[in-house]
Amino acid sequence: MRRKEFFRNSCYKIMFYLGLVDITSQTIDGLINGYFLLVGIEFCTLPDFNYIAGAVAFATWSAQCVLCLLLAFNRLCDITGKKQVEFLFSGYRTHIWCSLALLYGFAMWLFPPAVVFQSSAGGGWYFDPYTGYDNLNFTGIDRSSYFTQWMLFDNIEVSVMLVILYSLMLIKLYLKTRIGGQSTTSFQKSIFWQAALVCLLSAVPATIYLYMQFFYTPEWVITVAHFGWQGRAPAFVYLIFNRSIRRHVLRMLGLKAVTEVTVVTSTIGHRQQN
Repeated sequence: MRRKEFFRNSCYKIMFYLGLVDITSQTIDGLINGYFLLVGIEFCTLPDFNYIAGAVAFATWSAQCVLCLLLAFNRLCDITGKKQVEFLFSGYRTHIWCSLALLYGFAMWLFPPAVVFQSSAGGGWYFDPYTGYDNLNFTGIDRSSYFTQWMLFDNIEVSVMLVILYSLMLIKLYLKTRIGGQSTTSFQKSIFWQAALVCLLSAVPATIYLYMQFFYTPEWVITVAHFGWQGRAPAFVYLIFNRSIRRHVLRMLGLKAVTEVTVVTSTIGHRQQN
């Protein structure tokens, strides 16, 4: 995705940054999460390491949320018209937006309280370190003080705003093709569905994780949230729906002969034909 022909398109730049954050989060939601679950780690077992891992987990998750919203907004601008995309995302502007998303994630690492892993509560990450011990009486402890409004903001932001943005896109596509008589390119359709699936994989765990902070959640539902959060599925989305990326990956693996990539003019300066 870092290849020049892909980076000419602003949506691929955002996807690239999203991939970098996903790779970073793998150390937590993949390796450390799995180790904690196998060993049966609670917050009181390894409090310092658990807290640090939780801080990184919340930071990467926050950055993912903002980048998913940025990707959805980028797709909406692309469908709306050329001027909006060029004004907001042409050249270095996309890198500025993505850098702000990373800075937001860094701020979420520094300031709010971290989430902690609790094996006794389905192997999930919670702000309340007493989650999973509801049968015990913790007299004099205000458990609501552990929760941060930033988590509420991130998860509502990604679950609600993504629905709004993609609903607007579908309405715009309908008006453009059925009423306005304009055609939608195969590239626009392909990138729309790629972005929609990638963002859906963030919206689902966002909703589940917000719910499980306050209410009992079955372990299988928590497992679904883990699969969505781990961020591996977007790679399969790109390989399945993007022929150009799939072709380059096969070439890297020595499974496909070298072929030329056709580049055509688009609403974002240049567009790769998918």
